[in-house]
Amino acid sequence: MKSRLPNRALLSLRPWHLATACALAPAPAVARAAEPPGSPPVVLDPNDSTTGKPSVSPAASASSGVSVTADVEAHAKSADALWKSIQQTADLGETNQPLRALGEEPKDAKSIALRDYKNARLRLATAEFFRRYPQDSRRYAAKVLIIRQGHLSDEERARIWQEIAFAPDAPLELRSRARYVVLLHNEGAFSGHPDDNPGLTPELEKQIAAFEQDFPDDKDGAQCVSMRLGLLRNTPDKTISVLTPLTKSPNHFTAAAATKALDLRTKPLELKFTGLDGQEVDFAKLRGKVARLNFWATPGMQGMQKLPEILEVRQKYKDQGLVILGVAMDPAENKGEVEQTVRSQHLDWPNGFDGAVPRHFGLQRYPSVFLVNKAGLLHEVSPEANPAEEVGKLLAAQD
Repeated sequence: MKSRLPNRALLSLRPWHLATACALAPAPAVARAAEPPGSPPVVLDPNDSTTGKPSVSPAASASSGVSVTADVEAHAKSADALWKSIQQTADLGETNQPLRALGEEPKDAKSIALRDYKNARLRLATAEFFRRYPQDSRRYAAKVLIIRQGHLSDEERARIWQEIAFAPDAPLELRSRARYVVLLHNEGAFSGHPDDNPGLTPELEKQIAAFEQDFPDDKDGAQCVSMRLGLLRNTPDKTISVLTPLTKSPNHFTAAAATKALDLRTKPLELKFTGLDGQEVDFAKLRGKVARLNFWATPGMQGMQKLPEILEVRQKYKDQGLVILGVAMDPAENKGEVEQTVRSQHLDWPNGFDGAVPRHFGLQRYPSVFLVNKAGLLHEVSPEANPAEEVGKLLAAQD
């Protein structure tokens, strides 16, 4: 199985990590930081040298300001001063775009100059921080800067997260974040295709349970439940037996999420939503029928590839008690596009546009399809199963 570290691991960084994460290279074994070879001279505005938030002047000459190396050394007289300078440099250009898409390149000259300055200064400043203050616990947050830079291989990123995850002197929140990213890396099922799903192996379950034991107050406990459910996609018959003990997990968020997921599978669904056409859908009133609920979104027409399958199943079972439902997962500002898609694709069944519905199902990805049986219980379906056959089995089951 190919090992790969998903970009979602970067975007799961909490705000204070985002504020300090940008770019860096591992501490070099040299006497002092050196200017990046071949890089153009980057100049600081001397008027800003005392603030630690220098401005970039691409038109200025090297003689009119302070070089990057000299500025780093000026701020390196104490760990606190150098770290503050690193944080402020990391914030440059991030005020309006704190979650700029990974790989997005600036296009105008000023933004390019700022990026080059920022990268050069952070490479030098973090390397100097490692050299001068090798025992400072903030070195782990500095290592996250490597990852945010986006230039490392998957293996290098995984190695850094692994180091932070099990470093006893790393800050608790950063350590828990790293442990969760390591879980994502080890999960290995990021594309959603059945062939890429390793299943919930005993070793993976051991690692997830250890995370929940070591970090009982970490909110990612809820994501650990979703991770398990994703790994169980090919073996849905095991879901209830896995969820049951998790309701007593030492991680409070795991326990709550597991309880909710278990209720969906063991208690009749009590949920209402109103379709875009104004029609109310009440699952309590669908007892005795089978519902197929399709979650979709307009970006990339995700979920629309299942439309032929939906139409085929509806045509086959329309007179036998099958109800087709849909829920668009677009953001609120996309309502017009959602309505246009419903019209253009002739989705003549109730389609909701209510974020409470996917939250009720604990939905983590889309497109997704759920079947609800005659008793109002969520029915697990393997991705390899034939949807029409599954619907047929549920309709044939005794009430």
